[in-house]
Amino acid sequence: MKFVYDATDEYEPCLWSFAELYYKRGDYNKCLEIGLNIHNRTLSSQEWKDSPPPAPLGIVGSAYRALAKQAKKEKNTEEAIKYFELMEELGVATENDLKILNNLRDTAK
Repeated sequence: MKFVYDATDEYEPCLWSFAELYYKRGDYNKCLEIGLNIHNRTLSSQEWKDSPPPAPLGIVGSAYRALAKQAKKEKNTEEAIKYFELMEELGVATENDLKILNNLRDTAK
């Protein structure tokens, strides 16, 4: 999959699995890098720009969520808030994510 990722600037559905591989390994930052890149490819693609597939942003949301939970567990409230806010900006935050974000903001005051 790395060959396909490096060989084209177009979105290929199989590339989602490339980002997921890093997620499953716990390398959330690499997952984010690839997932956001893939999502940006869909936005510039003639074929996909009007209806981008949800998988790239879905894996991005999962990676941000994992990083936010990690930061929260380490008592790094500012970092956790940052990740939840990024999820909110991208539109991948769940209702529960937003509740956690609001609770963290209240705690940080």
